[in-house]
Amino acid sequence: MRKRSSRSPRLVAKLLTPMQHCRLVIGPRIHLDLLLAGSFDFAYVCSVAGFLNVAGSAAYLKGHREVQAEIHKGQRVVLRLIEKARGPDETESLVIRDALNIADRWLVAQDTLILAKAISSCERESAYLKQVLSPRLSNS
Repeated sequence: MRKRSSRSPRLVAKLLTPMQHCRLVIGPRIHLDLLLAGSFDFAYVCSVAGFLNVAGSAAYLKGHREVQAEIHKGQRVVLRLIEKARGPDETESLVIRDALNIADRWLVAQDTLILAKAISSCERESAYLKQVLSPRLSNS
């Protein structure tokens, strides 16, 4: 008689459902289109930044440095937009759109376990930054 294996079975990868895809990807894409049309709002920029952060985190977790590098280009442009409180110019628009397209194609092909880890990582970083920056912002 064979000895039972101590290894647990590997979970089957699950892709995003259409509703999850809509919430994760479609909202930031609409916000990017509004930004490119000249309608600046911090919520729009933050939505695009959040999507790029999740995609960058997932790329890091999976070890895809080339995807991560393309996403970082878009993140740098978004950071400049936040710092200067303005909409993107033509070259910045191209960089952000390319980064979002790469992130979109790559991220929706990942299983939900990687996406959950990436989202959790981004939430932990956001909570940490809020904790660190809150005393500094209240003193100024």
